[in-house]
Amino acid sequence: MTTLPSLADALIVVVLLMPGFITFFLVRRISAIGKELSEFENFISSIIFSIITLIPFSIITGLDNIDKIRDGLFQPVNTSILFSISIALGLGIGWIYKKFRKNYQLGDPWEIMVKHYASKKTGGTWMTIITKDSKEYTGGLRHTGISDDRREIVLNRPIQIFRDASGVSTGEMELGQELLFTEDDIARILFYDSFDTPI
Repeated sequence: MTTLPSLADALIVVVLLMPGFITFFLVRRISAIGKELSEFENFISSIIFSIITLIPFSIITGLDNIDKIRDGLFQPVNTSILFSISIALGLGIGWIYKKFRKNYQLGDPWEIMVKHYASKKTGGTWMTIITKDSKEYTGGLRHTGISDDRREIVLNRPIQIFRDASGVSTGEMELGQELLFTEDDIARILFYDSFDTPI
C-alpha cells in the first residue's frame, strides 16, 4: 500500500530545496548573469546548488540521513547553519565567477551609465546629446529619468554646436539655463568626466 508523504515531510523537502534557490539567485546577481532561463533550467540549477549546500551541511551537523534530518532540521541552530552555508556559497561562487565577468553588469545600459556619471564627485558630468535630426547639444547633466520614469534628460547651461560637413565646429549658441530632451529626441549621448566643454 502506497503511503502519501506527510505534511512534515513535504515541508522538509521545501526547506532543503530553498537554499539552492537562494544560492543560485546570489550567484546570478553577483556575477551579473541576466540571461533569462526557463522554469525547468531554474529548477534544475537550484536542485544542483541545494545538493552542493547539503554536503557541508551534513558534515557540520551530522544530519546525514533522512531520519536524522527529519528529527533535527527544524532546530534553530541547524536551520541557521543551512541558510548560512547557502548564503556563503552564493556570495563565494558569485564573487569568483564575477572575476571572469568584470565587464558585465545587471541592468539597462542607460541606467548603468547615467548612475555612474551622475554619481561622480567632480560636481557633475558634462555631456553631448545628438538628436534624431542630427543636431548637437552640450551641457551639464542636470536631471534624468531612470527605472520606470521616462528616459528624458535636462541639460544645464545648454549650448548648441554647429559643425561643417567635415565635422569641424563652426560656432555655438547658448540656449538658456536648462534644456529638456525627451526620449523621442535622443539618438546618441556622449559622456565626459569633467565640465571642460568638449567642442
